[in-house]
Amino acid sequence: MLIARMCCLLGLLSMLACDRIESSNASSTLQVGYARANITPPEGCRLCGTFEEKINRGLHDSLYVRAIVFRQDSIMMAMVGCDLAKVHPTIGECLG
Repeated sequence: MLIARMCCLLGLLSMLACDRIESSNASSTLQVGYARANITPPEGCRLCGTFEEKINRGLHDSLYVRAIVFRQDSIMMAMVGCDLAKVHPTIGECLG
């Protein structure tokens, strides 16, 4: 969680630094949006991350996906963090 927060802060600071260097329009505003969704699988779902098959028999903590989006004029940047062991490659392909 700490690493995700540090990455978000680093992204925001780098975007602000780029704005100060490249933007001559003082009236442009930085917009920021944040969202979080619960992605905890239902009980009975197969779990990954081990060599043997394991079944979800309940939960210790909920799993979340979090996103923060920065936009200024026509420039947009998004950072997404998932509480997952792996992400299917097609998700990266869809995001470009």
